[in-house]
Amino acid sequence: VIELIPTGFLGGLDNPRWAVLPDLLEPDRTVIINDVLGELFPGDATGALVVAARHPTAGSVPIVVGSRTWTTAPGGGGTFGQGISGIPWRGGDLMTPERVLPDIESSDDFRTNLGLVNPTWTLVQTFAVEILDPSGESVGVAHYSLNPRAHVQINDLLRDKDLQGSGYAAVVRLVSWSSITPGAGDWPASNLEVDFVAYASKVDNLNNDPY
Repeated sequence: VIELIPTGFLGGLDNPRWAVLPDLLEPDRTVIINDVLGELFPGDATGALVVAARHPTAGSVPIVVGSRTWTTAPGGGGTFGQGISGIPWRGGDLMTPERVLPDIESSDDFRTNLGLVNPTWTLVQTFAVEILDPSGESVGVAHYSLNPRAHVQINDLLRDKDLQGSGYAAVVRLVSWSSITPGAGDWPASNLEVDFVAYASKVDNLNNDPY
């Protein structure tokens, strides 16, 4: 089963995107989807994918998932791309309250994009993203709120904050969350569903090849 978490702060609860592969995957076998968005989710251009595997009688089974995002090189001389490994998630095992993303840059040569994913089903999550300069000093904080099942990417993070240069770092903190379930209050940090994913992608400005 493949679910697309669409890009945007509102999330995908109102319009779930699911696809079930038609054939069973035998043990130690591989299946390749050459264009997962184009084939399974043609109405969407970007997002995060959640992949789950189930045996008809045994329930959930372990799988290994990877992807490659690519674009055609100018002049048709091949492609530029980035391999992205899947992140195992069983609910609660991604809950580290602080993530540090190093090597953030915005220059004529490179830009770094920041991505956030809220994989939960019922929690609106608010993040504080603190930018540290090469000396470790804080030079700004931005806040982002994501609805459940939401993915956002802030392109060229430093330029978005009127900063330039290399050697910066971004510290991503989950600072608050609230349940959209009627009658439920804020959930404690120990609740297994409080999770998030943060990533940084550094890209060559000349050819758009990930660094």
